[in-house]
Amino acid sequence: MKTAGKIVDNELDNVAAESSAENNKTITFERKYYTKMNLVVNNLPSEYDIDKLCKTFEQLGSIIFVSKIPNSDGNTYNAKIVPNEWTLPISAIQQEIFDHGFSEYVLRTGHVCQITRDRNQSFDDYGDAYEYQEEYEVEDNK
Repeated sequence: MKTAGKIVDNELDNVAAESSAENNKTITFERKYYTKMNLVVNNLPSEYDIDKLCKTFEQLGSIIFVSKIPNSDGNTYNAKIVPNEWTLPISAIQQEIFDHGFSEYVLRTGHVCQITRDRNQSFDDYGDAYEYQEEYEVEDNK
């Protein structure tokens, strides 16, 4: 069963919804994720500790390095995350990027950053694609 989630600072904030089984049906989606897709977290406040960012993304796979790229405004920076190998939990973030162009990274202060793909990385360098199925329970409106 799929558990919805979003990234909040250095932990995953998982939210599961429960409802009556007799009123629900299951829908299955075919999905995939890529093991070596670089990510960029955009517009982090300059005082945000990059170690927190590293700890968060280490929950989603092994990281080779994270580079800090200052923005011209002087108040924010972008962080490029290069994985050794992502694991299944990264799939929700990658799916949002493919569907909407970004995913959200929410700081405890309420500041919202966008996670995007690394536009300098070619699709051929995204690594192995792993396919999986997501199941969602939805209320049957009979």
